This record gives sequence, structure tokens and C-alpha cells, in this order.
Amino acid sequence: ARQAIGSIVDRAWPRQARVHLGGGGQDAMKVNTLQILWHDKKPVFSVDFSAEGDLATCGADKEIRLWKVVDKPVVPANNNNNNNNKGEGQQQGGEAPSSKEETAAGVEYLCSLSHHQKTVNVVRFSPDGSAIVSAGDSGEVVVWRKNTKAEQRQERTPAKAEAEATAGKERADAALASPSALGSAAEPSSPWAQSSAPWKPSGVLRGQTDDVQDVAWSPDSSAVVTGSVENVAFLWDAGKHKSITVLDGHHHYIQGVAWDPLGEFVVTQSGDRSCRVYAPKAKPKRKRKDAQPPKPTTCAARMQSCGVTLQSILSKLQTTTKEEVDGGEVGEAPPAGTTAPEAQGPGEAENPVARDDDDGEAQQQKKQRVDQHQSHFLFHDETMPSFFRRLSFSPDGSFLACPAGLYKKAVSNNKPGNCVHIFKRGQWSKPMATLPALSKAVVAVKFCPVVFEKTEAQQEQQQGKGKWDFDLPHKIYFAVLTLDSVIIYETDSMKPTALISGLHCASLTDLAWSPDGRRIAVSSHDGYCSLISFSEGELGKALLPAKVSMMVPQAQQAKEEASSLDPPATPAPAYTKGAGPLESQNQTPQPTAQAQAVELVRNPTTNATVKRIAPMQIR
Repeated sequence: ARQAIGSIVDRAWPRQARVHLGGGGQDAMKVNTLQILWHDKKPVFSVDFSAEGDLATCGADKEIRLWKVVDKPVVPANNNNNNNNKGEGQQQGGEAPSSKEETAAGVEYLCSLSHHQKTVNVVRFSPDGSAIVSAGDSGEVVVWRKNTKAEQRQERTPAKAEAEATAGKERADAALASPSALGSAAEPSSPWAQSSAPWKPSGVLRGQTDDVQDVAWSPDSSAVVTGSVENVAFLWDAGKHKSITVLDGHHHYIQGVAWDPLGEFVVTQSGDRSCRVYAPKAKPKRKRKDAQPPKPTTCAARMQSCGVTLQSILSKLQTTTKEEVDGGEVGEAPPAGTTAPEAQGPGEAENPVARDDDDGEAQQQKKQRVDQHQSHFLFHDETMPSFFRRLSFSPDGSFLACPAGLYKKAVSNNKPGNCVHIFKRGQWSKPMATLPALSKAVVAVKFCPVVFEKTEAQQEQQQGKGKWDFDLPHKIYFAVLTLDSVIIYETDSMKPTALISGLHCASLTDLAWSPDGRRIAVSSHDGYCSLISFSEGELGKALLPAKVSMMVPQAQQAKEEASSLDPPATPAPAYTKGAGPLESQNQTPQPTAQAQAVELVRNPTTNATVKRIAPMQIR
């Protein structure tokens, strides 16, 4: 029988890395695997929270379902064993009411959205909460919008309202009952049936013909990026439902996409062991101020007018330099947050320079070390047992976390370990931090949308940190989803704060943070979802968004640079009738040392300056 409460263990981490974030007792973190039919016993592939806190799920039943997350009193699954030790009179008389009733996170069914003809792989709410985008097999990408109040009044008659209320109560009772209570999904009287829904499909994004694995919204909710098994990603105008551009270059399935919260970068991750970072093209500045066109006001308009260029490719890591090889100090690049002695494997030579007369053996060992540590891939190949590699940016845009990572271990065997690579914004040459020692491959990384204030002790310890220091005036929590567990980190210590495993019988597929940062939803291939809940103030004191933007000069500077990437371009020169191909009416020859014998002329096609002999005047 499945357990309603998942097991929480910390066997893989040091003793000081406790599972409970705050105090013990009832205020500690709680994990609950809800025993309801989320998608008719079929796999759940994606979860996401709206700005209002509603939960959306999708799966292999071709449906998108919306839920309301609520706190419900905990009812013990079996009290017989506990009551056997109590007196008979105490059982009949009941127990004294506790001062604080224990609660657990639960859900209430809201509605189902039906439009897809095949499996739905991902669902995402827009940042402003006005739209939903869902994508699935055969390239189906649907944009959903909320019904207006006038449309809802026309569709919702008193008879329909009464019928929906009765049906909603029956659905809630059936969903919370045992799986057998709902019967077969093919029965005509399905508990998910409904007459109307507050969301309706407003458009279909047509252009992809194969399975779409991941989608991401722009920060202003004007554009969408989708990645599919066609090895390409599409940028879409969410309002016009038209394609803006196609991002190609990958050699395998694109399994994850992310959009920078500052609107500058778009990142795709593929099974070809690489991530590609894209950005809008920078236009040259105009010299004439009176001919400046209006700047694009949305991400969609900016991508449309400026175009997109490839900024960087994240694929391999160079861990050994020529100086280290010649000096004999070829060793494993230590994981982030550790020092070189800790990362050095047992049995390695402490100083290869002071070696014995057996130079041949030493040279052979040196060559083996160079071959092993010269370079290695940062990510898994296509054999990773997951359909998804869902990467994400931090809420302030200061760094990017990429799943499906690999790192070279310092031990003698050559088997790489699983990890998460974190890149600093704009510094794509190598990861600024690596989170190693994960038993299974990483499927997704999601950041808490709320940032928290540092304590005085944490601020005092900030000066003595190593290379993994994020140099942030606040702390950010993020959850790492592997195939069988959830690990929660925070940027101040970069140590695992909590490890949750044993929740499901099959691999995990996706996770999402609630807008208030107090809940995490996890989906699984076994058809069930879990909710991780935190008590009020357990993670710390939340900061307001305006205060966060002022406290992060790096992110604020990047935001200002992103807004200034659209300077007006230099207008093409107006040619006069009968003039040569390089002569312009608006250009004046520059004086030279040859007294105007040679003039400088700019080619408007190549934007290059060339010299030419000035024509002689005919008298």
C-alpha cells in the first residue's frame, strides 16, 4: 500500500544538514503525497502555480486540470494500533482537543481544460496570470485566456450554476475517495465532466510538427519560447499567435528552455550535451537624433525588430592548463565550495616533480592524467533516462542553473557524477558553482520566486566564502529535482538544506514553487503528485520586489543595459541622382594631409570606410 506521507531522509548529507528548515515539531517542513486521481492513473508530466496560487497539472490523459491548494486537517490513516494502548473509556469519550490543530496541504478540483488531441507534456502560467500555454505531442501548442465577465455571464445561467455546484461537490468527493470509487475513465458519467470553464483556448501556435518538450514565457508575458524534438526552438508572439524566429543549431532533442527574467537572454538545453544562449542583436547607434524610431516596448517586439543572435554555447569544461601539466600539478578541478586538497583523490602523487628515476612510468601516468582532466562534457548525453532538462534563471536574473550536469570525480574510476551547473549572468565560459554528489540525474531546477533577508550571522560569514560565493545581499532558495528525490539549497551556504526522497514509485518529472514560496508541487510518472509545505517564516523574512531590485546592483545594471540595447541605427544615406555608388548627399569629404586629394567615403552596404581619389573639378 502507498503511504500518504513520504519519507524524509538525510542519509546522503552531513549531520548538520538537517531536513527541517525551521524549528522542530509542527512548525517543520511537511511532505504529503495526495492519494487522488490526478489524471486517471496516467503519468503527470508537468505542474505549475499561477500568480493567485492555483495549481495546474497535465499528463498523458490529454487534459489540463486546475486545482486550488488548501490546508486541510490531518486525519490519521489508522488509529487502531494507537488506540489499543488506551483505555476503553478514553476511546468512547474522545481525546481532548489540541491547542493547535495539525493540518496538511490538500487540493480542491476546479476545472479541466480540453483541447489537446495527444499527450500534454508541459503547462505554464504567464507571469501576469492572464494566460496559460500548454504544449504536447505532435507539435500542439495552445494559448489559453480567461473568459471575460460578460462571456461568463452569458454562459452561466442559474440552471447551469446549480448543476455545476452539484457536480463540483460530487467531483470533490469522488477525487478524494479511493481510486476504485471513480471507476473507469471511459465511463460516460466522468467525475471530471463540466459544462463551462473560466479558461478558453484563444489560439494555437502552428509551426512545429513533432513533440514539444518544454515552454517558457517572457517576463512581460508577450512572447513564448518552445523547444521540441525537431532540434529547434521557436520564439512566438503570444498575442498575435505568430512565429517570430527559429533558433536552430542543436543536434538532438531540445528538452528545456528558459527566458531571462530581465528579458535579455533565451537559453535552450538539448540532448546533444550543450546549452545555447541567445540574445537580441545590438543595433548600431544613429548619428541623427531627429530620425530615431520608437523603441520596442515588449520582448516580442524587440525580438521581432532586432533579431536574435547566438551569444555562447555551454558544452565542455577545460580543467587543465599547459602550465599545470608542465608543473606536474595536474589534478581534478574541485567541485564548487571545496578546496583542492579535499578534491584530490587518494593515491595521487603529492609532488610529481620529485619523482624517482623511473621517468618512463611517470611520463605515462602524466599522459593519463592529462587525457583524463584536459576537458570533459558538462552535461549528459541522450541516454539520460528522462524526457526533460528544465533549466531556469534566478528570480533576480543574476545566475542560471542547468540540470543534467556531469562532473569528474577525484577518485580513481572514470565514471562521472551527477550535478547541477550554475553560471553567473553574462559569464558563460565556465560554471561559477557546481553542486555534486547527487545519486541520480537531475531533471529540473526551479527557484523560489520570493527572496529572503540574510541574518546577521550570515552577513558576517559572507566575507570568508570561497569561489562559490554568489555575492548577493539576500538569499535565494532553489529546489533540485532528480529522478527520485528533491534537494533544497540556499545561496548563502550552498549546502543541501533538505533532502526529500521515497515520495513516488516512479521517476519524477517536474516541480514548481507557489508564488508565496511556501509550497512546492512535485509530479511523477506514477500518476501522483506531492506537496512540500513550509510554515510561516520558516525560510526567513521575505523581501519586497522593489527592495530586491535596489539591493542587486548587478541585476539592476543588466536590466538597464538590456533596455538600452535598442539604440536607433544609422540611417542609410540618401543618394543623389547621377552620383556614384559610394557618394552620398549627407556625407562631406574629410580633410586629409593631401589637401582633399584623397577623401574618405563610407560604404552603406558593408558599413566600411574606404579611401578614394577625389574627382577633379572641371572648369
